[in-house]
Amino acid sequence: MRRSYIVFCILFFLAGCSTADVNTHQIEQPDTAAANLDKVIADPPVQEAAPDAAAGTDGSLTARDENIAYINRKLSFTLEFPAAWREYYNIYERENGIDIYFIGQSQTSKYVDEEQPSVQGLYFFSIATEASIEEDREFLDGVTEIGGVNGTAFVAYSATDCSICILVEEETDTVEHARMQSDWEQASRMSEEKEHVLQSFRAYSVEEDE
Repeated sequence: MRRSYIVFCILFFLAGCSTADVNTHQIEQPDTAAANLDKVIADPPVQEAAPDAAAGTDGSLTARDENIAYINRKLSFTLEFPAAWREYYNIYERENGIDIYFIGQSQTSKYVDEEQPSVQGLYFFSIATEASIEEDREFLDGVTEIGGVNGTAFVAYSATDCSICILVEEETDTVEHARMQSDWEQASRMSEEKEHVLQSFRAYSVEEDE
């Protein structure tokens, strides 16, 4: 897990160390394959995230139509995740962005780093303010601007190390291997759909809650 540990160290540094506002979300039902919940929008009626989903203070997750809407009020942006991602990802909120982790059925995909025990899963990709990553840009992969909020540019990126690739790199017992193979197939599909999530990035205004 040494490569994953390196990735977490970098992400932890970007979070501003002890100043980071950290919350983890796991949806109730819910770089690439080769690389935080309060008031819910009520118009039109939506299905609120299940009570057993982790609750935070800045973000919201709601089911609307066939997508899952995520609202980050602190950073004033929204995203939409495909319904097929339900149960397969966690969102880890930081001071200047969010990290998305893949979590499947295998024990390998439910990895918990000793340095950041509140985070579970295999690192998938991140969205953050461009200014917050400048010092560590050389350690990141696929940095792409996806939009702006009140003059602040936001980018998406992943790590140069492919964390989810461990699903096909580790040899395990038969049962776990089958689960890892299934998780790899799911993660691969999610990788193909990631661009749709990034394209859904929109600036968010509190007036939308009223």
